[in-house]
Amino acid sequence: MRHGKIHHRPEIARWKGHTVYFTDSSQAEYDAVVACTGYVIAHPFFDKSFIDYSQVKETLYLRMMHPTIQHLYFIGLFQPLGCIWPAAELRAKIAARELAGKWQRPANIQAMIDKELKKY
Repeated sequence: MRHGKIHHRPEIARWKGHTVYFTDSSQAEYDAVVACTGYVIAHPFFDKSFIDYSQVKETLYLRMMHPTIQHLYFIGLFQPLGCIWPAAELRAKIAARELAGKWQRPANIQAMIDKELKKY
């Protein structure tokens, strides 16, 4: 949805063949229907004054690093096109390298986050 190729529609009232009838009385022809329930990002173990992504879009470098809070990583907070495990493993390796002093996050991390968010 972020890239504009998929559009949100009202709830489905019913469908017949390829015609989908929506609760707002509109209808359209589709080859496929994908039901998405969405999700709410919540971290109840953090004080909301510290981090609260439940109401605001997350702004993390590589979808895992906060721009100003060092050594806090959100390893699985992303939606891959395939299996999450290989990408999560790569993120965990980046975090481990930073913790071990073998990698440094970019000095312009906020600019990198802004650039990343513009893609979506």
